[in-house]
Amino acid sequence: MKKRLITILTLATLALGVCAPCGEAFAKKQTKAKQVKQEKTYQFEDLKERYAMSADIKMNGYGDGFHSKLVFVARPECGISFGIQYDVDAHPPFKSNYALLVEDIYSNQPGGQFYFRPADVLLKPNKFYNLMMGLDNKGHFSVYFDHKKIASYYNGQIAGKLIYPRVEGCGKHNGDIVSTEFRNVDIKIGPYDLVELFTPHRIDTAPNIKSRIKNPSHVIIEGHLSDILPTQDWDSAYEQVSGIVQYNFEDIEDDDFDYGF
Repeated sequence: MKKRLITILTLATLALGVCAPCGEAFAKKQTKAKQVKQEKTYQFEDLKERYAMSADIKMNGYGDGFHSKLVFVARPECGISFGIQYDVDAHPPFKSNYALLVEDIYSNQPGGQFYFRPADVLLKPNKFYNLMMGLDNKGHFSVYFDHKKIASYYNGQIAGKLIYPRVEGCGKHNGDIVSTEFRNVDIKIGPYDLVELFTPHRIDTAPNIKSRIKNPSHVIIEGHLSDILPTQDWDSAYEQVSGIVQYNFEDIEDDDFDYGF
């Protein structure tokens, strides 16, 4: 019997798995990360994990904080991300610098979020960097920067669940500006490169941060954060701070392929 999958995530589920962008909780949790030091280079087709995503990303902005990232989100309320972040409240040497950040979100409940700096590298604004992320069915995932594998992690909550890939840009406080571009976006499940089978949908959650889909492989997200309370930020108001493009399965049929859920 053919296996048929038609799923569109509705607006009612937007809150699930949106990674709260960036407290410094990772400082006490970094023992969960496995640093990977090797000179081997990887292309997207080399990634063996069942789920994989890649993009060339550049980011610029103004204010206290802004963040651009690749996201794998699963319901209920769990996800992982890998991206570039600027935060005036980060610990040195990342404070007020462009740096890599991994979010490992077990849930949206207090204590369910872990943050990691996978590499001690400072980045430049308005420069493209290649970021890749791979996830297997058991919840193990690895991140790749400029075609080098730099760290591996684990999230047991995401294991075996249906994955929705996203690209996202967000701000930290009212008035913060984010401008980010994703080029050469690629997505795959198992042996299949499905970028043409995924349909991108705009599901922006901040009224003045807008996503623009040039084509499925080229997305621009830019604007300024507004309409959250002065006491709130991208952690406490994570459902209201982002421009998001989500890649949904529209109509995939295969007799033999195990989707992993």
